[in-house]
Amino acid sequence: MLDRGYDVRILDRFDYGRLGIDGLQHPRLEIVQGDICNSRAVSQAVKDVDGVLALAAIVGDPACNLDPEETIDLNYAATKILIEACNFYGVRRLVFASSCSVYGANSDGMLTERSRLDPVSLYARTRVLSENILFDRRGDVEPVVTRARHREALERALAEVEAFQTARQGGVDAAAAATHLRAALGALDDLIGVVTPDDVLDRVFASFCVGK
Repeated sequence: MLDRGYDVRILDRFDYGRLGIDGLQHPRLEIVQGDICNSRAVSQAVKDVDGVLALAAIVGDPACNLDPEETIDLNYAATKILIEACNFYGVRRLVFASSCSVYGANSDGMLTERSRLDPVSLYARTRVLSENILFDRRGDVEPVVTRARHREALERALAEVEAFQTARQGGVDAAAAATHLRAALGALDDLIGVVTPDDVLDRVFASFCVGK
């Protein structure tokens, strides 16, 4: 976002340190140390901004079960504070990171935004409650909710793409190196459920590998 010319303000209480932004300095970057559960800190963070990307949460069932009260405060109560502050300060759009866990153990095949919700864990329930409160209290704010699949799938896909690049740079023939691409596409299929690895690979080779 900074590279695209946006002004960026980060609100974080840095429970796990500043490793993620260590050494990051930019004239358009402002860092606010504070708690998303604190209305004063949230007001400071959202004042005079056009859009908010809400990522703060205790993620996953094991972590949430360690301290259910803290989970409810951070994963749900803080969302109420955030949407009210966004309304008060005239934020145009709020992008909220939810989770595919809101669907539970759903056997409906490919899931969409219209699929039945069946949250079975505390984490999933706080995501559903937060989504509901965002739309119930949105006022003039435009909420955008993303229900991301597991981070591991993206990391696996990226690792396989990097392995493919390394193999090709090392002189491995395209067909052999393509096993990594097939694995990457399989990870993406786990992620979104609509990738057919062989079809995509056929297109890749038809477009880039013919006569090479």
